[in-house]
Amino acid sequence: MEESIEKNLKEISGLDSAAETVSRGIHDAVLKGGEPTRQIADALHGKWLGHPLHPALTDLVVGAFAFGSLFNLGGGEFNRKIAKSLITAGAITAVPTALAGAADFSTVTKRAMNTAAVHGLLNSTALVLYLMSLRSGNNEESTTTSRIWSTLGFGVMFVSAWLGGKMTYNYRVGVNKAERPEGPADWTPVLSANELTARVAKRVEVNGTSVLLYKRGQQIFAIGAVCAHEGGPLEEGEFFEKEPEGLCVECPWHQSVYAMEDGSVVHGPSTYEVAAYEARTRDGQVEIRLVERKPVEEEDSRQAVGELMTEA
Repeated sequence: MEESIEKNLKEISGLDSAAETVSRGIHDAVLKGGEPTRQIADALHGKWLGHPLHPALTDLVVGAFAFGSLFNLGGGEFNRKIAKSLITAGAITAVPTALAGAADFSTVTKRAMNTAAVHGLLNSTALVLYLMSLRSGNNEESTTTSRIWSTLGFGVMFVSAWLGGKMTYNYRVGVNKAERPEGPADWTPVLSANELTARVAKRVEVNGTSVLLYKRGQQIFAIGAVCAHEGGPLEEGEFFEKEPEGLCVECPWHQSVYAMEDGSVVHGPSTYEVAAYEARTRDGQVEIRLVERKPVEEEDSRQAVGELMTEA
C-alpha cells in the first residue's frame, strides 16, 4: 500500500516542479532578506528549541482538532461548546504551525518534496473544513452540519499526519544527520601540519567519523564535517567572519551556518550542533581531541544543586 501511495504521489502531474518552485522561492527569499529574515526563519525552524519546531506544534493542532471532532459527535449543548473551544484553539495554533512547516518545506530534500507538498495541502484543507465546522456550529439546529465538516476535517488531518510520519521515519526529514563521534578523548595526530594550508578546508577521517579542519593564521579550528540538517559536506562550504560568533562555515546544500569555534548553530535550517574538537600543532602534526559536551539537563541540575547549596 505504501509503495502504491508513493507512486501515485510522484505521478501527480506538475506537482514536482510546482512544489520545488515554491520551496526554493521561500528559501531564496529568506537568504535575500539578510539577517532579519534568517532570524525569523531560525525561530520557525526551532533553532532556539534545539530541534525542529513544526512537529512539536502539530501535536497541539492535531490534539485540539481530534478532541474537537470527538466532542462534536457527542451531541448536547455542553459537548458543542467544548468542541467549539477546541476547534477554535486548533485553528489558532494551526497558523504558527503552518509557518513553521513552510520554513521547513523551504529546505526539504527533493526525494521528500512531493510528500511534503501533499502534506501541506492536506493540512490546509483540514483547516478549511474545521473552520466550516465552526461556522456551522453556532446553534443546536446546525450541529449536524458542523459534525459533518469536523469529521471530514479529521479524516483529512489523519491522512496528512500519516504523511508527516512518513517524512520523518522514511525520509528522515528533521532528523539529526550529524555524526556522533565517541572520541578521541586524548590528543591524536590526524594530519601532517604541512598538509594544512591556511584558509583551505581539509576533511579527515578520525575514528570512523569526518572532521573539518581549517587554519586561520596560527589557529586551527576543528568541527564535525557533516551538516546535521541533511548531511552536507561542510568542507565545501563558504567560510566567513560573523559577530559575535567569529569564524563560521555555511553548508553548500541548504545554507545552515555553524560556528567554527564550537560547532554551534548560527543559522538554520539545521537545529542541531555538530561535534567540536580542540586542535593544536605538535611535532609537525595536527592533533585533535573531542570536546565533551554535557547534556543540558545535567548542566541545569548541577546549577540548581549549586544554587540550593549556596542558599543553605
